[in-house]
Amino acid sequence: MGKKVIIKRNPDFEWCMVELGQLIVPTKQEKYKPLIGYEGIMKDTDNIDVILKELYVRNPDKEIVKRFEEKFRQSISKDLEKKFPIKKPETVEIILNIYVEKKRYFDVDVDNLAKTILDCFSGILIEDDSQVISLLVQKRIGQFNMSGISIGLRKIDDFNKSLFEDIKLYYYEEFED
Repeated sequence: MGKKVIIKRNPDFEWCMVELGQLIVPTKQEKYKPLIGYEGIMKDTDNIDVILKELYVRNPDKEIVKRFEEKFRQSISKDLEKKFPIKKPETVEIILNIYVEKKRYFDVDVDNLAKTILDCFSGILIEDDSQVISLLVQKRIGQFNMSGISIGLRKIDDFNKSLFEDIKLYYYEEFED
């Protein structure tokens, strides 16, 4: 018989979730898709032809973001403790790992993926996204080329400092004139 494991939430986080497999995080940028192999011509204000090389058409599935948000909001609302939503003036830090399929890796921007997820949190996990004072987002190709997400939310206060608290991007070096 094989070994069994129990997956436990990191106690430093108020809330965590993992969903792998069928969860594809869409972005608002995907409402449009490039029209490959076509060019457009338009006249500028001086009646001179301007060639347009990057044309986009509306994605026929324009409701994809709305459907995702409805489904994901239901998913994060399940079995939620009474301490949610975290109210202002309390602040939070969010860690997002967004897994995408290899073919989609360079087609979606990490900031747009994060925005789609954060928009789902308002009113459920937090009062609104102005409470997010620290955000770490990683887009990666999922194991076995699967899409999905893992999320952690931490309350930030005098006792719980940000994970970024001790990261220094610069330092002072003293010298004499």
